[in-house]
Amino acid sequence: MRKRYLVAAGAALVLATGGTFAFAEPGEPGQAVAKTSAARTVTLPTGDVVKLTGDGNAIWKPAEGREDKPHLTLTAHDGSDDVITIPSDRLDEIAAGTEDPRRYNVSELLRHGQSDAARAKTLSGKRYGRYVPIDAEPKQAANDQKVTVSVTDRDGDAPSHLTVVGFVNPATGKTGELELDGNGKGTVDLGPGRWDFHTSAFSGNEMIQSVTTVNVKDKPVSALVDGTKAVPVKYQVDRPAKTQYHSISTDTVVKGGSTFGSGAFAGEGNTGYVIPNDADGIKLEVSSQLLGTDTADPYTYDLNFLAEDGIPADPTFTAHDAELAQVERTFDGLITTAPTGACNVGFRKDGSGFGNCTPNEVTWGTTRTEYVTPGPDMTWYAYAFIGDPEADDSIDVTSVAHFEPGPAKAVTGTAPVSFNVGGQSSVLTRKGDKLNLALPFMDNANRDESIDDLHPVKGELVLTRDGEEIVRKKLTSQSAEFSLPKKDSGKYTLSAEFKRDKKVTPLATKTKVKWTFKSKPTAKETPLNVSAVSFDADGVKGGYADVKKPQNFTLDYLPQKGAKDTKLKKLTFEVSYDDGKTWKKVKVKVKGDTATGKLKHPADAKFVSVRATATDDAGNKATHSTVHSYGLK
Repeated sequence: MRKRYLVAAGAALVLATGGTFAFAEPGEPGQAVAKTSAARTVTLPTGDVVKLTGDGNAIWKPAEGREDKPHLTLTAHDGSDDVITIPSDRLDEIAAGTEDPRRYNVSELLRHGQSDAARAKTLSGKRYGRYVPIDAEPKQAANDQKVTVSVTDRDGDAPSHLTVVGFVNPATGKTGELELDGNGKGTVDLGPGRWDFHTSAFSGNEMIQSVTTVNVKDKPVSALVDGTKAVPVKYQVDRPAKTQYHSISTDTVVKGGSTFGSGAFAGEGNTGYVIPNDADGIKLEVSSQLLGTDTADPYTYDLNFLAEDGIPADPTFTAHDAELAQVERTFDGLITTAPTGACNVGFRKDGSGFGNCTPNEVTWGTTRTEYVTPGPDMTWYAYAFIGDPEADDSIDVTSVAHFEPGPAKAVTGTAPVSFNVGGQSSVLTRKGDKLNLALPFMDNANRDESIDDLHPVKGELVLTRDGEEIVRKKLTSQSAEFSLPKKDSGKYTLSAEFKRDKKVTPLATKTKVKWTFKSKPTAKETPLNVSAVSFDADGVKGGYADVKKPQNFTLDYLPQKGAKDTKLKKLTFEVSYDDGKTWKKVKVKVKGDTATGKLKHPADAKFVSVRATATDDAGNKATHSTVHSYGLK
């Protein structure tokens, strides 16, 4: 797995999926489509808030008055991939031993149910280096030499802000982190060969990203990361726009095709620089988010540039509208008036895996033009956050797409909504005697879009095996973990029910699901053989359809991702116009795993609720219902 690190500067709200000291395996995708698991938040001792979203991203919300404080987000060096987030003004205290780095291990705190780091009573028992959990210290070899690295800013002084240095040997893949003193100097013992030192340095509102190549032979070596040679990264586009953020990442290609990378980003008001280096095997990737200045015609630029022959002497990157994908994105609406922010993150195949975005406020029912870097190597994730995205109090809409040059259309946040398992992540898995559940109770039929409602819910889960109740659990979110009796196996029936508040949207106010399936203990995380029936209907816009017009609808039977590819054997579909009090069976025409039909609504109906029951060719059964799939008017 890629190790994800982030160095950040500026006051922007940041969504990050990559960063400093990222070690990537060949062909590893930058990011999976959003998982349907609830996000969680931790308040750090500084008052800053970190949110880990369901798809592994991290969102940072600085405390009031701390908007200008950069922060460093690291993953552990012990193989756990724990996420550690440290504001730059606490690094010295941690290094001096007056601050406990364990209070900044967000993953570990959340595992122990701790959301207030300053008051947490249960802290990590792992071995720590200066900032993160580590494996045992490597032994020094007889032919190691002392390598001293000095880092300066553009004035030739030690950087006044956060500086992080990681290193890699391209021939062996050996990596490490160099600790600098207050003068911007650090020393490490390294064996013979080429070593690339990746540096992210900040001074004031300036960020310098660089790779310094050092060849170690049989004598001590000194190297200078010379900030006076840094040149600014610039962007040229056709329409007037201001830079909201830009990320700069560097990679060293390691033997076998893997890459070791370093990256940093700066928000609005911060300037990015690089130090040119044309050494073999070094790549530079630059991403930028620009906001159009014409408010009457909203548009954005989301750009990604790759230099594969080192860090260029003139890092000016140009993108003309005609060469880009011109995506007309409509924010369709889920019947909500809550504040909504939207932004895009792009990942390049075999790139750094480093991305972030700054949400801009959008209004449901409107359209904007998004100019994005096209091509099959670029995967774009479109995010919309309804409500407060920095807390577990939002609805997150995520979609994924590839774009070719030229005009394109995209829609975010569409109804009807219903229970679904058609996303890119499993919703019910088993490992040994533990079951993990992440129920997408508010989703739609678009397999490339997922909807995560992170608001608290009221619910209950009941699990029986061969008719005997073995688990009963209260649910406060769509995610849960529970244990079965030791070495349990048999035929199970899982029933779950959720109720959610109508404050943000009147859609999906109540969801029920009931699965019948067989299972036995597994050695690894295994998706169980459960399914759902996705529902889509013509003529729904902004969450509403015309009550007077008949509607064609489509049903698709879907086994959950990773489970056995079973086929539909029997299907029943019902609708309700009184919030699920009574149900009416609807005639459908079934062909394979798809069914179609037509709805005619009562004249006084306000909402359509749906229920589907499906049996597959292996005997597994699924029944699920959604109250308020979409509105009528």
